Amino acid sequence: MKGLTLTGTGRRGKLLLLDTDGVRLGVRFGMTGVLLIDATRASTDCSTAPRLPPGLGARGLEFDDGRKLILHDPRRLGRFEIAPDLSELGPDALTLTRKQFDEVLHTRGDGPAIKARLLDQSSVAGVGNLLADEMLFRAGIDPRTPTGC
Repeated sequence: MKGLTLTGTGRRGKLLLLDTDGVRLGVRFGMTGVLLIDATRASTDCSTAPRLPPGLGARGLEFDDGRKLILHDPRRLGRFEIAPDLSELGPDALTLTRKQFDEVLHTRGDGPAIKARLLDQSSVAGVGNLLADEMLFRAGIDPRTPTGC
């Protein structure tokens, strides 16, 4: 990563995308991961920057000015990926229209329970367990309802 410039950001489902003038990076947060900027060696005063004990699930990138972009995940499920494969992810949940969402759920005919379909990141990227439960509860849909019905 040395010598590359961060040129943009984006996301697809639960995957944060960091574009550079070279390779694209992906950040997966796992269940408890968060991104932090560690400014201990930065040229500006950031006395409120969080300080992490070494070795507690922290990994990251260091910038030319000494700042670090740190992925902190005590459970160690989060990770950085070089050139993440987006072909395995379905459309982003926040970009779908109601019609597109209905098509995702119904086009494959009889299938798994609706909750399983919602959790399948290749069907809809970005829906996790908590969000699926909340959506189905608010819609009054039994999570075991087969898709395609």
